[in-house]
Amino acid sequence: MGKFLQFTLMRAFMSVFTLLTVSLIVFTLMELVPGNCAERYLAFKNTQGSQITVADIKAEERRLGLDRPFLIRWGSWVGNVTFKGEFGDSCILRLNINQLLSDKFWISLTLCMVALIAAYLIAIPIGIISASSTSALANNTLRFVSYLGLALPNFLLALIIMLASTVWFGDSLTGLFSKEFRDAAWSWARFQDFISRAWLPIFILGWSATAFALQTVRALMLDENGKLYVTAARARGLYGRR
Repeated sequence: MGKFLQFTLMRAFMSVFTLLTVSLIVFTLMELVPGNCAERYLAFKNTQGSQITVADIKAEERRLGLDRPFLIRWGSWVGNVTFKGEFGDSCILRLNINQLLSDKFWISLTLCMVALIAAYLIAIPIGIISASSTSALANNTLRFVSYLGLALPNFLLALIIMLASTVWFGDSLTGLFSKEFRDAAWSWARFQDFISRAWLPIFILGWSATAFALQTVRALMLDENGKLYVTAARARGLYGRR
């Protein structure tokens, strides 16, 4: 129990350390980009006809806290995320990040969970059949499909589907909603539109997950079938489901 607790705490510490490191790297890369958030926003306002001066840029930098040192700004952002759950405001859209992510987070979570459940519903029975079947054609076919799922990345599969659908049907199948439902409130019609388009990201997300789970189930079944108690059971005349 002590070793398990030690392993869990070490994994938790490493995950927090990884998140902090990644956030620091992203912050650093954004700092190296020419022009800060205040300059980009005011430059956009300038294109709309507003007359922007250097004093306006300095005032905007003070308002956004960009006049503070880099490490202090990073530490302040990490503290707000960790203790307050506040991600700040979008530099371009000028909207609260929490508000932008509120609906999209639950949609993304739903897609991921459905893809994961579908992957196991497909992989477990097919993996058992593949390990138990004596048909060379079935085994080789399932093995080829699972290897293809592991070798073909999700993003490449998505690009292939988008290209094929654009060439053949004139629609890239991108987006979870049609134009008329993109910013509309939730209703039965919007839900139906979401379901009609959600199958593609679920399929793409579950592609590699199904292949990996299929290989895992097949390997476990083959290992189990080779154990002595299975051999002894077969010697007593027990086969198949028994």
